Amino acid sequence: MSSFVSPLPMWMDFGVHASEHAANLEEAADPSRLIQPTLREHDHAYSVLQDLLYPERQPPQLVTLIGYNTKSQFSTLLFSLEPIESHRGILLRRIPDPGNHRIPIIVADAELHHCRSVLHEASGNGITPHPLAWNENIAHPTDLSVLAHLTYAKVLFPFSTISPSTRSRLTRVLILDDVQDPTCFDESLSMTGFIHKLRSCLSARTTNLGELGNNSISDVEFEKLLNESFFEIRILALPRNEDQIQTGQLKKLRTRILQESQNAYEFRKAAKMNISARHFKSLVHYACRHFSRNLTIPFNFVQASRIPNPVPDFEHGLVTFMGLVPPNHLDIASSIIASALRLDSFPPGAHVFELELIFNQLYSKMLSRVFNQDQQLIQDIKENFCSNTELYNTAATHRKLMHSYAYVWQDISSNAICLSCLARKPDSTLRCRHSFCETCIIIHGRIDIEERWVIDVDNCPVCDNLCRASIKLKPPTAGVRALVLDTGDHKDFDILSTVLNEAALDLELRECFDIVNGSGLGAWVAIERICKHDQFTQDMLKSQVFQRTIRGIDSPPASSKFSQFSQDFKEEFGGGLKRLNIALRSLPRWNETSQPGAALAASFASIFKKTTLSESQTDGCKLCITMHSKHFGTCVLANYGLNIQPIGYERIREDKTVDKLRLSQCARMAVSQRTFRGYSFRRGMADEMIRITAAEQDSIWNRKGKHLDFLIAAGAGLPAYERYDVRMPRIFDFRLPYDKTRLLSSVDTLIASFFYVKLATLPQTDESGALFCSVQIRCRILPPSKAYQELIAKLRVRRARFYFDFQSVPCVNKEILDESERNIPFTRCVNLSIQSYPPVLDVQIHGITKARTSISNCPYDVQQLLEDQGLNCVFGHSDHKERYFG
Repeated sequence: MSSFVSPLPMWMDFGVHASEHAANLEEAADPSRLIQPTLREHDHAYSVLQDLLYPERQPPQLVTLIGYNTKSQFSTLLFSLEPIESHRGILLRRIPDPGNHRIPIIVADAELHHCRSVLHEASGNGITPHPLAWNENIAHPTDLSVLAHLTYAKVLFPFSTISPSTRSRLTRVLILDDVQDPTCFDESLSMTGFIHKLRSCLSARTTNLGELGNNSISDVEFEKLLNESFFEIRILALPRNEDQIQTGQLKKLRTRILQESQNAYEFRKAAKMNISARHFKSLVHYACRHFSRNLTIPFNFVQASRIPNPVPDFEHGLVTFMGLVPPNHLDIASSIIASALRLDSFPPGAHVFELELIFNQLYSKMLSRVFNQDQQLIQDIKENFCSNTELYNTAATHRKLMHSYAYVWQDISSNAICLSCLARKPDSTLRCRHSFCETCIIIHGRIDIEERWVIDVDNCPVCDNLCRASIKLKPPTAGVRALVLDTGDHKDFDILSTVLNEAALDLELRECFDIVNGSGLGAWVAIERICKHDQFTQDMLKSQVFQRTIRGIDSPPASSKFSQFSQDFKEEFGGGLKRLNIALRSLPRWNETSQPGAALAASFASIFKKTTLSESQTDGCKLCITMHSKHFGTCVLANYGLNIQPIGYERIREDKTVDKLRLSQCARMAVSQRTFRGYSFRRGMADEMIRITAAEQDSIWNRKGKHLDFLIAAGAGLPAYERYDVRMPRIFDFRLPYDKTRLLSSVDTLIASFFYVKLATLPQTDESGALFCSVQIRCRILPPSKAYQELIAKLRVRRARFYFDFQSVPCVNKEILDESERNIPFTRCVNLSIQSYPPVLDVQIHGITKARTSISNCPYDVQQLLEDQGLNCVFGHSDHKERYFG
């Protein structure tokens, strides 16, 4: 009796995709409820590749064995694999000691075609379902055996032969022929007989076979056409009995199979199609997904490698760039564009396909649309792209090229495109007036080892001028905190100071929010409190003279938290503006002015000088001002740029330097009742501003509809009949009647939002479906700030704890306390076991808050966490920074 090894983890099998309305597993398994068969991919099967020493430099050879009893018998004899029971699926097995430890040989043990019924087990963690959508459109459901052979052809064949294009030598199809005497076997005669039988079968088909269906060509020409267009075929003798096995025929067969595999590997290597073990899993996953969605279009390796890091929209950027280049320097355009395309194509970790293949499949059509009248320019770009073979550090190569044209960049500036990648909208403007997107700031800047979202830029990436700047970005796995400031009286915004005082941390307003949307006097407050400028203005905002003058010197203390302006919605806005004018004139800088209009203009100009909205330093906080335009209707003026156009309103960011809005002009518009440069403020935009803020944060950080961490709204009060209907959790609207519970809840949520999670390693799934991952809890308040030390002290004194996975740990232990004294950023490591499907992690904090509160972005879908952190980008991330896939 044969002994079998313990069941191996399945790689692929067939399951079901049940109706959403199935109440339980029995209903899901009911054939009447069966919608479509599903190809299920089991992540745990890739464990055969985990023990490789250099997965990024060890491309596996995949040998696919299709059969049943005979296949099982000879896989054991040929490759010394342990005997296993029949499995009706596809298994991944590694050949022990194939003779070359550097090149692993993996066997795909395929019995999927013997599957007679689908599995009705519920999918769990570690199993990725791929519903065969195209099968829905077929009148009669396709037989499982046919689906299995389609899976072999569309999923396994491209990887076992690695032949996405018509390169015959990259493929080997071996047919093992059962013969009486292998010593008398003639491979050439067997091949001739096989070709004759194949042509007979093809002639009986009614479908269009192209040249293969041409009966006028000879068998030799047919075989040559088959090899050039599809694959090479080898027919080998299969030993039948023990005598033939003992005489060495089996050893010869093994040697021949491994040699054919090695030959195919060498040709793949020469053609730059040898896929590393690290890339193998992702490409197989994308091949399964492609097969489930489209049966007729072949799988494209180059385009699949760009799925986690899509090619940006170059069309608008290249048109804008060509308009910026001086006519006498157009000769440099082709080399700069080609370098930008290489910067996009080859981040660290990317697989380097043939350069011409990459250019043709990713950029050729786009360039033809942009430069359809200049084929010579397209050819020059292609030659520059394909001629340079320095692919190790394309960022440094691109920067070096840009610096060589510094004399040209002195006269070029734009607010429409990033001058490094030539594709994305810029976010940050350096002192030399050159603008760059966040991605290129990360590429060309210096990242702090402890906190990688604080970027130091020493020199401009294009002109090489000294432009020292420290740019703070939102961590990609942290949530978004929003602030909406509607038009109102200045006292309507005092609640912001109350919230910060309750938090008891020495923080500026801009450190507590990621996006601020202001309108009317709220826009003026946003500009004053969010944008950095001289210290006098900060002192001015804190001075009691200013606050007392805003309220009115002789006015009695208000009994409500909100001004009379908020309580009486019909009061004219001019009263608030008049008090603001009095306040400005009462301060030293404005005491010499007598005309309110002139005072405002001179005052704002002296505060903000020539700083534009796009150049304003906000410590990573995005600032938008909601206004009304006579041309666009509702619009937002923003200090950031996006390629995505909004729906229902316009986002305005002047492209040309001469058109840029200055902060002083924005401040004037905020307190003016007249139209200024075509813009004006209007009341009654409370609901609209919240919706705009939610839409903007979704576009800026690609949130895919995920809710904000919280939103605080302040400004003019809302009557009961004007309450908005925005279905969004964690909105704290202080324009409604004062509520202390709302205040305390907002403070709890604010404190919890300072903490966020990031994965320390890739999650792993065990055989039971439980998902294990190591997580770091980080803090957005950084040392050596006073607020950081205050936070650590409060966490320790109040014995605050993090709660997760039915357990808890103290927020501050001895190690954290020691690191805080050495100004090391907060990092608390915890291990999680997630049983839910789909896997979701939720970390909560309590002790420093009044109630147990989820930290930033929690509950967090694990798959979304992987994507936000860039751990799915095994082919390289757009920011050219490597991730730990450990």
